[in-house]
Amino acid sequence: MTHPIAALPPRVTYRGAGGQVYLLAWVRTPAGMLARVTWCETYEASTDYRWQVTDAPVSQITRVEGQVYVQVPVIAQGETEYYSPEQPQSWRKR
Repeated sequence: MTHPIAALPPRVTYRGAGGQVYLLAWVRTPAGMLARVTWCETYEASTDYRWQVTDAPVSQITRVEGQVYVQVPVIAQGETEYYSPEQPQSWRKR
């Protein structure tokens, strides 16, 4: 039996990240659907890296052929003063 942590989320292409990212969830907001995605950024001059997470507009998301999306959760989220679907941002900046 596979350990639940061993399973990776499906990949999508996110224009804001410039390539493929992992799709963590679909986020339903009063303004429409967003895609919660994550990716790892690495730095050329060192071995440092960091994980980015953002809620991206679905208009900037493209599905990747061969990926299975049926188990991606849908989360309902209301807007707050720090959260605007028109201005997606990293969770670190919230």
